[in-house]
Amino acid sequence: MNGGLPNGAAGSTLAARLSGEQRALQWRAMSGVFTVTVAVLLAVLALLVLALGDGRWMTWPRAVPVLGWLAALGGAAFVARWRRQRHTHALSVAALAGTIEREQQLRSGSLRGALEVASSGPLGARAAQDVAARLTNGPLAPNAARAFSKQALIGAGLAVGGLLMVISAARVSPDGLAAVQHPVRAWTGTLLPAMAFERVPTSVPRGMPITLNIVASGRSEVVVSRRAEGEAWRDTTLTVPASGVVPFALGPVRALTLVRVNDGRAPELSAQLVVEDRGWIGDVALRAQYPGYLGRADETLEPVPPLRVPRGTRVHVHVTLRGGAREAFLTNGRDTIALGASTATGKDVVPATGAIVIDRDEQWRWGASATPRADGAVLPPELPDALPFTIIPDMPPSVSIVAPVTDTAIGPTGSVPVIVMAGDDHGVGRIHLQVWREAASGLGTVTRQRIDVAAPGSPLFEGGTTLTLDGRSLEPGDKLHVTAVATDDSPWHQQSQSAEVILRVPTLAEQRAIARAMADSLAAQAQQLAQQERRLQQSTSDASKSRDLQSNSNEQSGGSKSDGAKSQSMTFSAAEKAKQLAREQQQLGARVDSLRQNAKELESRLKNANALDTSLAGRMRDIQKMLRDAMTPEMQKQLEALNKSTDRLSGTEAQQSMQQLSEQQKQMREQLEKSAEMLKRAALEGAMQTLRDDARDLAKAQQQLANQLDGKPRQGQQQAGQQQAGEQGTQQGKPQQGASQDPRSLAEQTKQIEREVESLAKRLQESGAREGATKTREAQPMVNQAAEAMQKAAQQQAQQRAQEQAQQREQQMAQQGQQGQQGQQQAGQQGKPQGQQQGQQGQQGQQGQQGQQGQQGQQGGQQGGQQGQQGQQGGQQGNPGDQARRAADAMDKAAQQLAAARDAQVSEWKGELSDQLDQSINETMQLARQQSDLEQRMRQGQGGQGQPGQQGQQGMQGEQSALQQGVQQAAERLEKAGRTSSLLSQRSQKAMGDAQRRVQQATQAMQQQGQPGGNEQAQNAMKDAAEALNQALSSLVRDREKVNGAQSASGFQEMMEQLKQLAQQQGQLNSQMQGLNMMPGGAKGDQAQQQARVLARQQRSVARDLMDVADADQTGRTDALAREAQTLAQQIERSGIDPNTAARQQQLYRRLLDAGRFLEQDERDDQGPREGKAANGNGSTGRVDGAQSGRAANKFAPPTWNELRGLGPEERRIVIEYFRRLNVSAPQ
Repeated sequence: MNGGLPNGAAGSTLAARLSGEQRALQWRAMSGVFTVTVAVLLAVLALLVLALGDGRWMTWPRAVPVLGWLAALGGAAFVARWRRQRHTHALSVAALAGTIEREQQLRSGSLRGALEVASSGPLGARAAQDVAARLTNGPLAPNAARAFSKQALIGAGLAVGGLLMVISAARVSPDGLAAVQHPVRAWTGTLLPAMAFERVPTSVPRGMPITLNIVASGRSEVVVSRRAEGEAWRDTTLTVPASGVVPFALGPVRALTLVRVNDGRAPELSAQLVVEDRGWIGDVALRAQYPGYLGRADETLEPVPPLRVPRGTRVHVHVTLRGGAREAFLTNGRDTIALGASTATGKDVVPATGAIVIDRDEQWRWGASATPRADGAVLPPELPDALPFTIIPDMPPSVSIVAPVTDTAIGPTGSVPVIVMAGDDHGVGRIHLQVWREAASGLGTVTRQRIDVAAPGSPLFEGGTTLTLDGRSLEPGDKLHVTAVATDDSPWHQQSQSAEVILRVPTLAEQRAIARAMADSLAAQAQQLAQQERRLQQSTSDASKSRDLQSNSNEQSGGSKSDGAKSQSMTFSAAEKAKQLAREQQQLGARVDSLRQNAKELESRLKNANALDTSLAGRMRDIQKMLRDAMTPEMQKQLEALNKSTDRLSGTEAQQSMQQLSEQQKQMREQLEKSAEMLKRAALEGAMQTLRDDARDLAKAQQQLANQLDGKPRQGQQQAGQQQAGEQGTQQGKPQQGASQDPRSLAEQTKQIEREVESLAKRLQESGAREGATKTREAQPMVNQAAEAMQKAAQQQAQQRAQEQAQQREQQMAQQGQQGQQGQQQAGQQGKPQGQQQGQQGQQGQQGQQGQQGQQGQQGGQQGGQQGQQGQQGGQQGNPGDQARRAADAMDKAAQQLAAARDAQVSEWKGELSDQLDQSINETMQLARQQSDLEQRMRQGQGGQGQPGQQGQQGMQGEQSALQQGVQQAAERLEKAGRTSSLLSQRSQKAMGDAQRRVQQATQAMQQQGQPGGNEQAQNAMKDAAEALNQALSSLVRDREKVNGAQSASGFQEMMEQLKQLAQQQGQLNSQMQGLNMMPGGAKGDQAQQQARVLARQQRSVARDLMDVADADQTGRTDALAREAQTLAQQIERSGIDPNTAARQQQLYRRLLDAGRFLEQDERDDQGPREGKAANGNGSTGRVDGAQSGRAANKFAPPTWNELRGLGPEERRIVIEYFRRLNVSAPQ
């Protein structure tokens, strides 16, 4: 005994507690194993339900449900065994003792050692007793107990989740759940209801299509096998819908047919169809008869879809009725066409025919009856497939107006060519225009005019007519609406209408605004083109100096000495670069030509706006001449030579061509810069001119408004009985007031002119036009004053209208009160005694109304007093008419100031040219003297000393170099002056350029004096330079004289006067030539010959004067006249007078008379669109709008647009000009 316990008692107590703890933990562990096993089993079953759903249990092998159960049970058993083994190891005595030691915080091995030594003796018992005393009461391993409990709870949750998975899977796949619940029935195929047919016929007529309805509930698909007698089995897989009934179309049954249905699991379903003979329709033949307008021959159609025919086709149907079929017909559900039977051609063989007309997309179905059989049964005959006809659509014609392309501004008179393009898939029958006028005032009736264009009868048409504007009474702001209508030649006469084109007559103000904007745009374009030409010239110059133009010449030396080997070749990249430069130059030339056309259009717009006087017209013609001369024939030749040399890869030729092209580009750049400067000045001059006209028209409109406002009747000056009539007259007069007479509109227009005048002043200042800018700024206060006056006029008129409306309301209220009082009195007089009470009530009501009206009258009187005070204040400031008159006066003064600004600016430009010419004349004169002096000193030095001293030579070389710089500066100044006016002739510029070249040669010759003969060459070169300077001086003096007598800055008016004088001189010269035949000896006598030489000198004088005029003529006609006059002078001097020479002189005289008219026309035939010619049936061409006769007919028909299409713009102009002159000169 130790401690009150026997030796073995302590050990047994400790072992018992440990054994009890082990049993408790084992129970909890087994609970967790069970729940996890159940969870695994349910999860696997849920996956099996989903896997077997949607009929997959039928398509998969039969053993899948059974194998699924085995897999689920096996998995659960495996999990249970695995979990149990783990718990058995964890709950062994040694493992449990270790767990208790850790949880009771005992020394490791103390519990296990106590158990081992508890029965060994007193000491072991004592040790076991000590260990047992240290153990706590209750569970020895509470953490382990909680862990096992937690695992059991988790397992239970998993089991519940597995159960929910099974339930969810059953809802998604009920057939899968059934297969899992009944794996044996799923194995045998008895799980679903048996398959069946719905109403299977025992026998069917031969050829009748049959459809079988198969009941296969619960299945996703079935396999249908069929076999006609004598054929092989054919399988068809059908998808079963949710209803469980799937149709199967057998088609026409022509023999005994067996049908089997199998779902892969259930017993097979089968049926047998027996065929009986019946009549049928065979030998179907179709023949199409097309509509006559198509021009197509009849043809046979195959009776198989698709059947596509044009609308209106008549289809003839031929069939054969066999086997007792009769009374055949075709129907489309709306119409029924019976087929007429013919005489039978054999036993049960009857032909039948019919015809149907196809006019829409439709399907014609067959129908027929049958002869009854002997037993009285009637089998429907076998019918062919339906005939689905599809109409080949007859598209409506397409039509468009190709000229004018968009809405276009027109004049009130003249004509507008309208070009129409139309097409149809078969033929265009007729084309006409619909034209109607929309008045700017919105008044008047709309009358649509039809203008027939053509009736081509062909699929394509391109032509037009001329829309005459004369007689339409078009006013500014009116619009002509033009549409083209095309009708095809089908029986249905389909029509199409083109997009509408509006031809609008712009107002003068709009035309001026368009001209100002266009002039500014053209000036900017010209400046841009000049800059691009400068860059292109630099690129060409750099490319001509590139080393890539030449390759190693050694490559050529070893080859054959052909013609191509004589010049060095160029690289391919250099050739491509040169070609690119040529293309860019061609494109730039095309843009310059387009700029010239736009400049011509600008001149036309200025003319339509009445802003083109002789000065501005001359400037515009100068601009067009420079733009025409910019792309010279020499440059075109150089471009062609450059392209040829690059094609041959000839570096030397390409280098020469590019050097020469660079010089031509320099000339073109100078022309463009001059054009840009003149366009800039023309834009400024045109802006001042058009703004002046706008201000003048606005002043007239303001004056008309003032007169209208002063003449309007006022209510305060009329009696009460005339107020209503005055009001009606005022109201009737308001609609007659146009938009231009509205003070508010005129005020807005005045503000707009104020802004434009301010902008013009800034532009003039930026352009260096000092006089114009100063004068324009002086017009600004006047325009501002007009704007303020018009604003006040608009406000005062609004106040007057408000007063008039208030007075009208007062009058209406007073009239209503009087009418109410009179009506009340009449009611009192006509009332009966029993209505006296009502009369009293009426009097009371009348008194109340009169009291209210009296109060309203007092309020109206107060308002009238206030308005009277406002009217007095307005009268002190002036009525609207006075303000409008002040605005008109100020605007008229502004217009006069703008006119003065334009005149001052033109005078300034002319003065600048005069100053520059004076300076150039003085400098050239001084330079000529210095050159002559140097030449004399050079000769004196040569005659006295043999050679001048070295120091003297160096001094003269320095003087010659300084003289060359002076000549260069004078030439540059002269070139700058020539950019602004045509009064500086091309002859002067050429003479100055020649003098500059001669002076440069003299300078080079002086630098080579040391060489043999150098002194003599220098002296001759200096003499030539002095003579060239004197010739330039003479030409400049003549130009200065022309400037002194010129009345415009352009010189156009002076050129016209000179042409008239030269025409008179030529006429007098012709008269004198005719008088030579009257002299003794006739035209071949000595006296006549002597007089002929005098007349030849006079003819040569006329030629020289024409050469002077030719400098200002941009058409080149005057130059041709000068050459003709020079040729005549030589002919007269050489061989005297003869009939041929006299005839040529008369022709020259007539051409001089017509020169002014030709210049004014300015190639009018090259403007505007051409008229297209419509193609007719026989291939000939003619005018669409009819032939001309009488004086309007041309003796020589000019070429059509199609014939001129391959030519360039300049070539077309020359050809048209030739035929125009030819027809003018033709005898009438």
